[in-house]
Amino acid sequence: YYLLAIPYIIFRGDPRGAVTIPLISNLITIILGWKFLNLKHPMAANFFAILYSISPLAISISSFPFHANLLPLITLLFIIGLHQPGYSLIGWPLSALSSSLAYHFEPAAGVMLTLLLLFFTIPSLIQAKWPAKRSKVKIALWSTFLFAIPFIPQLIFEFRHNFIQTKSVLSYFKGENTSLGGVLPLSKRLMERANKLFETLVYSILQTDFIDLKRTIFIVFSPVILIFLFLKKTFSQPHLPLHTLISRCLVFIIFHYLTYTFIFPAELKGWYPSGFIVIYLLPLSLVFERLWRI
Repeated sequence: YYLLAIPYIIFRGDPRGAVTIPLISNLITIILGWKFLNLKHPMAANFFAILYSISPLAISISSFPFHANLLPLITLLFIIGLHQPGYSLIGWPLSALSSSLAYHFEPAAGVMLTLLLLFFTIPSLIQAKWPAKRSKVKIALWSTFLFAIPFIPQLIFEFRHNFIQTKSVLSYFKGENTSLGGVLPLSKRLMERANKLFETLVYSILQTDFIDLKRTIFIVFSPVILIFLFLKKTFSQPHLPLHTLISRCLVFIIFHYLTYTFIFPAELKGWYPSGFIVIYLLPLSLVFERLWRI
């Protein structure tokens, strides 16, 4: 309610404000994504802005009020934070705050971003040498503080209601509480997760329900991306940050697939991977830039 109060006050109760918020959020995503890439890859920044502006998925989630429609912005901020140095004040803290806010827009996405943040930061903390480790520990504590702030209302609610939310979330992940959908066996989850993520990829680029066209896209784009990633000549030293960003986006996708498959038994709702539009378009824009230069 405290988050809903913000647009309510800004728009003085006008119900159109509920639609304007996701629209503004996705416009901000275009601007931030462009600025982020433009620092070292101006052409990729232009490709990203164009692709996001005409993306059927981005247009769709900008046109109706729904909590998960803000996930692309949150996901972009998460990736920007991860791409900063571990000792940066806008690195881990930004990712921590983003993953915490994600719980408010879609709890499943919040859990996944939190696990992914730990996956990236814990090894960095362990491997760091003194005094770099001391600096990273301070940043980690600051990140933890920022992560906790959005949970203050939930914490108050939990203490007043015998931790009912925490119990519900735990039972949901155990498959005891089906919530909005049934529990799927592992054999079905293996393909169901892949289909959902792939459908999001296609919907991020084209408006289509034709499976043959989806396969065509997969056949066309997969070799381009694989060639781009694995040919060593492609990665000269000046393009190392580009390689790092693409690698993190790929880890993001693989991590979500494995986690959703093996520790998340419930059916994967279509809006859970809404934030993936950013994860798909960032590497695609970089690939297009590289091909443009070649």
